[in-house]
Amino acid sequence: DLHWADEATLDVVKFLGRRIQLTKALLILSYRDDEVSSRNPLHFLLGDFPPHLSVRIPVSRLSENAVQLLAQQAGRRLEDLYATTGGNPFFVSEIMAADVEGIPTSIRDAVLARVGRLSPAAKNVVELASLIPGAAEIWLIQDILLPDSSVLDECVERGILHSEGNELAFRHELARQSVEDSIPIGRIRDLHTKILRALLSTNSGAVSQARLVHHAARAGDEEATLRYAPAAARQASILGAHREAVSLYKTSLSFARQLSAEAQAELLEGLSFENYLIDHVEEAIQAREQATLIWERLERYERSGDCKRWLSRLHWSVGNKKEAEKYADLAIEVLLKQTPGPELAMAFSNKSQLHMLAWEEEPALEWGKRAIELAEELGTVEILVHAMTNVGSAETLSNPELGTEKIERALQIAREKEMHEPVARCYANLASNSIRIRRYPDGQHWMEEGLAYTTARDLDYYSVYLFGWQAKMCFETGQWAEAEKHALEALHLSRNVTITPIPALIALGHLKVRQGDSGARDLLDQAHSVAISSGELQRIGPLAAARAEAAWWQGDRGKVAAEAAPGYELALHRNDSWTLGPLAYWMWLAEQRDVPIDRLPQPYVYMIQGEWRAAAREWERIGCPFERAMALADGDEPAKREALTIFEQLGARPAANDLMKKLQAQGVMNIPREIRAVRQDVLGSLTPRELEVLRLIAEGLSNPAIAERLTISVGTVKAHTASIYSKLGVNNRVQALSRAHDLHLL
Repeated sequence: DLHWADEATLDVVKFLGRRIQLTKALLILSYRDDEVSSRNPLHFLLGDFPPHLSVRIPVSRLSENAVQLLAQQAGRRLEDLYATTGGNPFFVSEIMAADVEGIPTSIRDAVLARVGRLSPAAKNVVELASLIPGAAEIWLIQDILLPDSSVLDECVERGILHSEGNELAFRHELARQSVEDSIPIGRIRDLHTKILRALLSTNSGAVSQARLVHHAARAGDEEATLRYAPAAARQASILGAHREAVSLYKTSLSFARQLSAEAQAELLEGLSFENYLIDHVEEAIQAREQATLIWERLERYERSGDCKRWLSRLHWSVGNKKEAEKYADLAIEVLLKQTPGPELAMAFSNKSQLHMLAWEEEPALEWGKRAIELAEELGTVEILVHAMTNVGSAETLSNPELGTEKIERALQIAREKEMHEPVARCYANLASNSIRIRRYPDGQHWMEEGLAYTTARDLDYYSVYLFGWQAKMCFETGQWAEAEKHALEALHLSRNVTITPIPALIALGHLKVRQGDSGARDLLDQAHSVAISSGELQRIGPLAAARAEAAWWQGDRGKVAAEAAPGYELALHRNDSWTLGPLAYWMWLAEQRDVPIDRLPQPYVYMIQGEWRAAAREWERIGCPFERAMALADGDEPAKREALTIFEQLGARPAANDLMKKLQAQGVMNIPREIRAVRQDVLGSLTPRELEVLRLIAEGLSNPAIAERLTISVGTVKAHTASIYSKLGVNNRVQALSRAHDLHLL
């Protein structure tokens, strides 16, 4: 640690460096380059070393991928870890090791120790800069503190701040927060007041309203906060910064006692909408309920009716169908008593949307047309887009091309008008409709465009939903590792089990069913209550199919029909063959032979009729390898062997084991050639050390015990096990041992 070295130590190092070529020795020196100023004698020392004998190895900071990998190996889910640490290994390791929220004491102490070695003038600069998130303009620092240029140089050369053009910034967000937290409250308010005064005196339109709000609120300036915060929130929303908008609305409402009742209600409506977009639905409901009460007290019934319409949407979002329908009807009842306006048109469209989501075509189209007529009469484009999306989505059940064309027109209008939520909704419907009818190339197209749009604008409500459908698509097309990745992205982004993460939960649970993972039941149980309370086939059907398949692989044939029945009975009264298909197939396998074959997609018809070759060809054309293997498994011995290979390649152990038993019952006792090939591929991918670790796992040794046996670190063991899981296509020790047993690896 040469950055701490005194002159005597540097003299010793210089002595060794100049004479090392006479010895058989390697001298390794380390120092933190951000701890050493340009005038530090260490620079002169390093310059004296013989260039042909010196090698400098700059140690770069951890990459974003490296930080994510370390967090995964530590079993931690840490938001924005890379952004806040800048990849500093010390910061990363300390945060992961800490069990408390906020900045670990070790990091705060390390940062403040470095700041404490600055001159008083430089320390003042650093403290001022810590109150300005991002970067502090040099003119602003000079305007408030009048520092000498040498003071600014000291802050940079000591590695506390670094220059970015005409600005100074901390190297790590954690360092900034540590300094900010150390400043007494009185000094904080005083400095924020000076910053606000300086920013306002510039008369520059370049200063954002959000920034003015930040300093005004922390200076305790209520008048300035209320002057800028509401407009800043609306501006943030327009720009797609919806999390920032939530924060700004909350800041505005913290001074509610100075606001009129009408102003409070409008801010609560804004807060509710922004919370909805970032998938904080419970908070959105609370804010909307408060706004409703205020509007009713003010006898502004058109506004209270609109809030009831919103409460219908929000209660639907948490899976509460009864409350959603109740508020939808209340909204229409209230608004029909007022002069017809945009609120009534939107209430009609909301009613259409509820029927569309339940796949009730006729009422969805009827209410949708009423909404379109009134929206066109009033000239309200956003409501027109909303109603067109409902009608188009309902029409896809009978005529996918016509319905899709209508949603695409709505999307075009919404994008031209920069309507964030309507655009996201169009993408969600286009993607999910395509994947539902197994038109995967179309689904992929809309999925990519939709996720690019929603993630760039903090539209987490729709991002969660799209990630879930992406997981479903990857699951059905045999990309199981990708399916799990996207499902976990959705679940990581969502805070509660509402409607939006249901596709991800079901896709991941169904995947675990086919992998034989005991965690499948928990995932499907989490989805169950919300899916059932939604009353919608598009939630209940896929869940029932997954649970029926789980019962099948568990050998509980009597339970298969019972699990499939809720979805099957509902599907019989709806017009969606692709949701009915798998449910009817499981009912047929459970000896319920009176399924409506004429209403099923062709590959399911072929499977039920025993035409396995035609079914396999059709599934291959569509792009569903697991279903293709299921069809082949009903064929002759070569077909069964091919099915077994597909199951093994996918990692579908229950299906592979079931088919293996059938082959053995037919007298095929040896391991099929295809399975041996899979075994050789896996063995070829595992390193000798990984095989050694796998054998020790099979002995029941823990990671620390394996580390002790092999004389390596626990972290290295974790890295080996992560690599083993990846190569075996599994997620934990139990699955790894099961897979190793299936392939005779040990």
